[in-house]
Amino acid sequence: FLLTSDIGVNQQERIFAQYPEALKSSCIQIPHHGWDVSPLLKNAPAETIFVASTGVDTQHPQAPQNLESFPGRLFRTDRDGTIVLESDGRKVRIIRP
Repeated sequence: FLLTSDIGVNQQERIFAQYPEALKSSCIQIPHHGWDVSPLLKNAPAETIFVASTGVDTQHPQAPQNLESFPGRLFRTDRDGTIVLESDGRKVRIIRP
């Protein structure tokens, strides 16, 4: 799992330059509710699970077009509700939605 919180684009790109294997995470939390995202995240494998914390009654994501171009499965809290994932250390299983 790669939990990005609110790291900015510069920090994202430094992490991916120093640790390119981070892009191979099974599950990646999309930073900044989807609006401040490094283009490098779009280089993740197609089997990656992406999770975006997006509000139902807020301006997040402020640039929804950013969310539609991720290569893997995308879950958004505004559409899918609470996202629950489980891992045995090798595989990730989607519990909810």
